[in-house]
Amino acid sequence: MRWTYLIFLVFSAWMYQRIIFYPPVINGRSPSSVSSESCMSLMQGFYPIQTKDFLEKRLSANKDFHSFYRAFVPLFYDVIEKDPEISKVFSPLRKYKAAMGGDVHVENFGFVLNSSGSARLVLNDVDDVTDGQIYMDVIRHYISGKIVSDDIHLNNYLNAYQSGLKNEEYVFSNYVKTNKQNATSDIKTYLNQYISFEEPIKFIKYKRPMYVIDEARKNEILVSLKQSYKKIKIYDEYLRIKEDGGSAGLLRYEVLAQLTPGEDPIWLDIKAMTGSSYDKVFTKSAPNYSSRMTLIKNSIYEKDLTENISMIQIAGQSFSVRFMNQFGLSVAIEDIPVAELSDVVLDEAYALGQMHARSLGKLTNGDNLIDQYSKSWERISQDDIKKAAKKIRENLEKKYTSKI
Repeated sequence: MRWTYLIFLVFSAWMYQRIIFYPPVINGRSPSSVSSESCMSLMQGFYPIQTKDFLEKRLSANKDFHSFYRAFVPLFYDVIEKDPEISKVFSPLRKYKAAMGGDVHVENFGFVLNSSGSARLVLNDVDDVTDGQIYMDVIRHYISGKIVSDDIHLNNYLNAYQSGLKNEEYVFSNYVKTNKQNATSDIKTYLNQYISFEEPIKFIKYKRPMYVIDEARKNEILVSLKQSYKKIKIYDEYLRIKEDGGSAGLLRYEVLAQLTPGEDPIWLDIKAMTGSSYDKVFTKSAPNYSSRMTLIKNSIYEKDLTENISMIQIAGQSFSVRFMNQFGLSVAIEDIPVAELSDVVLDEAYALGQMHARSLGKLTNGDNLIDQYSKSWERISQDDIKKAAKKIRENLEKKYTSKI
């Protein structure tokens, strides 16, 4: 009995040690590496008006990890917000708040035409623009670049970004040079795929899924647009509601119209506005769409790109309006030669630096802020940045593989 009792005590001590010092492993990972919330529960919190069935459809629509990374932006910010070690790495940068893109990734850049027909490589999706910690744009874009091309080296990336911040001369890749040069003819080719410019002027190809707009809503759209374009004539229109990507579930009206008598038809992309992903995690404040439009016009873009961006109200809801004749050319990974992909990511980093310089430059003592912000990047170990970026990516990859 004494030996039995002794064995029992030894076994109990061993079990106590295992429980206290070696917490149980779940699916091969310690609990500290697994989010306490499932991917689906997080999604339901960030997209409360979307049903679980629709969210599951959105999740299943992603063909690869980069699609997932692009589509569910709040998850990126959620990882940073919940991990103090990541925030600590970037502590020298956290005080620099200005207009930020909010959803910066490789395919959210494009070749946007100004009024004289010249093209510029800029962020072309501004749905998530807000006022926030601009370094997060850089990390989000860098991770996106690493996902699509492992040839991206952080030192080269930050050099390109810093060159944009300082408005230094920069040599773009052949892909970007060619697309800038051909933008005017390429946009005509793009428009001709979707629009018949001969009578009857109409859409001949649709971005899907598409739906017919009822007469009452057509009239509401016309009334709203007439506040800005008194003599507008609408040729054709349809409703589009994407089931994948970051704008899934949002109402989107595609309208083909003549804004002024005698002018060529313009394709208006009219998109429901929603809260910024950054704000959903960090400020949790109600969206102010007028403020967002001010940031877009004054900070995100140079003035010659903003005359055709506006906001309207349709049935009490805010919508952004942009001209596809100007914003139709996006960067698409499949169109970039593999040998140039890493160079194109660096080109975008340069454009991002220029955008952040505009944002900071609008603030009091802006020139000094740009210089201080630039030097703050140099105070952070590049090894620490790589580790933090890898940690964010791995956390999101776990969510992608678990999905539900």
